[in-house]
Amino acid sequence: MTFAEQLAAEKGAKQIVALSTQAFNYFQQKGGYAEVTPDVLPPERRKKYDTNARKSKVMLKAAVQAVAADTSRA
Repeated sequence: MTFAEQLAAEKGAKQIVALSTQAFNYFQQKGGYAEVTPDVLPPERRKKYDTNARKSKVMLKAAVQAVAADTSRA
């Protein structure tokens, strides 16, 4: 999860969306994701979501840009 979040932030994503049918508690408790409505999904993905019988929970988290550590010495 951490690697995917870092990669998304490096690519300029402002938010990360995860869909889950069983691991949503993990995403909430360990990852800091919040459950949201499917309205946050992009239109093409929302169509697929609506036609899929799985009815995954939609989770959202803000992507955080990593702050580079200052390695210079004074």
